[in-house]
Amino acid sequence: MLACACVARVADAQWTVTVLHPAGADQSGAYACDGARQGGFVNVGVFPAPRPSHAVIWDGSAGALTDLHPAGVTHSTIQGMSADRQVGFTQVFSARAAMWSGTAASWINLHPPGAGPSVANDVSDGQQVGSAYIDGDVSAILWSGTAESWINLNPVGATRSSASAVCLGRQGGTAVFDGVTRAGLWSGTAASWIDLHPDVAGATASGVSKMYGPWQVGSATIGGQSHAFLWSGSAGSGVDLHPPAATSSRLSGVHREWQVGIARVGNTDVASIWRGTAGSWENLALALPSTLQGHSYATDVYADTTTLRVVGYVNLGGYRAVLWTRPNCLADFNHSGGPTPLSVQDIFDFLAAWFSNDPAADFNGGGGLSVQDIFDFLAAWFAGC
Repeated sequence: MLACACVARVADAQWTVTVLHPAGADQSGAYACDGARQGGFVNVGVFPAPRPSHAVIWDGSAGALTDLHPAGVTHSTIQGMSADRQVGFTQVFSARAAMWSGTAASWINLHPPGAGPSVANDVSDGQQVGSAYIDGDVSAILWSGTAESWINLNPVGATRSSASAVCLGRQGGTAVFDGVTRAGLWSGTAASWIDLHPDVAGATASGVSKMYGPWQVGSATIGGQSHAFLWSGSAGSGVDLHPPAATSSRLSGVHREWQVGIARVGNTDVASIWRGTAGSWENLALALPSTLQGHSYATDVYADTTTLRVVGYVNLGGYRAVLWTRPNCLADFNHSGGPTPLSVQDIFDFLAAWFSNDPAADFNGGGGLSVQDIFDFLAAWFAGC
C-alpha cells in the first residue's frame, strides 16, 4: 500500500495489548501513565441515558480500577499523574482544576478564586500546571497544592497561554504572541518564559505537551503540516520526528528516551512510538487485534527496568482505553533485543552518547548528564536483564 521507503517499522511482536475499557461502560480513555498505573476517564451508563465521566485509575487491567469521582460533581477526568498524585478537572456547570492522591475522598479543588473554567494538566515534584480563564482569556497556571497557591504564568506580550507539562521545577506549554502560538518553557514565573518555537522556514505554530528530564515533546506546524517535535531546552535543540509515511504527526508523552503520540497515515490516525529520531518511528496500531482496528492514539509512556508501557485509546465509534506493554531492559542501550540483549557494545554506545552530550545518556533522568549516569548505567548493565 505504501512505498518501501515510507513504511513504518513493523510493531514489535513482543507488544501485548490490554483493553482497559470496563464492562458496562460507554466510553473510556487513558491519558496518563506512571509506573504500573494508568489514569483517565470512564463514561458510566449506556446511551441514551446520561453518561457522566468519572476520573479513574487502572492497575493494568479493566478489572483493577479505582473510581476517583468526587461526590457532588457531574464529570471528572484525569489528565496527568506522577507518583501518588493525579490531576485533571471536575465539572458541574464548568470545569474546575482538581488533584487527587489515589482516592475519591482525597480530591482537592485547585480552581483559582474568581476564575472562569480551569483545568490541571500535569503534576510533578509538588507542582501542578494547567490553565484558567482569567481577565477575559486563558492563562497558563502553576499551583503548589492548593487553590490559593496559583501563579499566573502568562508572559508579558502574550494574549493567552496554557501550561501542559511540569518536570524538575520547569513548566512547558504554549503562549500566543501576535497571533502565533509558540512552544515555550517557564521556571515558575511569567518573566522566566523561554521561547522554543522552531526557527525554520514555514514554522507557523508550535506547542509543548509533555516533559521528562531534559526533554520536551509536542508539535510544530511546518508548511501547514503538524510535525512531531522533540526539544531539550532551547529553540535550536528541536528535532523533527515527523515520519515520512505520515501526513501529520504530534507527540503527547515522553519518558526516558521514549516518545509517544500519533501519526496520520493515509486517512487513519495511528498510535505511535519513537526513540529520538524520525527513523525510529513504530506504528503501534499494527499490534492491535482486528477487533480494535480504527483510529488509535498513544497519550503517555512509562519505561522501568522490566516493562515499557504505553497508554491511549482507540476510536471505534466511541473511545476504548488501551494499554500496550512489552519487556524492557534499560541497560540494552542500543536496543539490540533478543534473548541476550546485553553486550559490551551497549557500554561503548552509552559512553559515546554521554561524551557527545546526547540527552539519551541521562540514564537516571536527573535533568542533565553527570558521572552518576555512568555509574547507574554500569550498575544496571552488570545486574543484567
